[in-house]
Amino acid sequence: MFLYRNMEKCELIFKVLEYPYGQQNTEEVPYPHDSTISTYSDSQIAGLELAYRLKAVYYLKSISDLQAGKLDENELIDRLQSLYCLSFGSIGKTAVPNVVVLGDNPECLIKVFENDVKTKGKTDSPS
Repeated sequence: MFLYRNMEKCELIFKVLEYPYGQQNTEEVPYPHDSTISTYSDSQIAGLELAYRLKAVYYLKSISDLQAGKLDENELIDRLQSLYCLSFGSIGKTAVPNVVVLGDNPECLIKVFENDVKTKGKTDSPS
């Protein structure tokens, strides 16, 4: 949450992770799960993991804010879909679940599904 609230510091950390010595690292580090990132250095992969986790925090916070205020169903669906799509990549497959299980984050998603069940129950039941 610190990095989420302090994006200026986060941007600096990303730059240091991407180019730790001011220049691009030519060492190859194998990343067996995804050939598109197999040539990234350890620090670049750490930067990607950090970025994915921050984006997941952003989507969860946005979902929580939508639930607290006036609920726009289309925006909520967009945020849920974005969070889901974030988990498609090899880094996202681990980063997103790691963020979802932290603190009160599961409650945010549980409320979405509980509200959906209540809404469906009201429309399905005969009046």
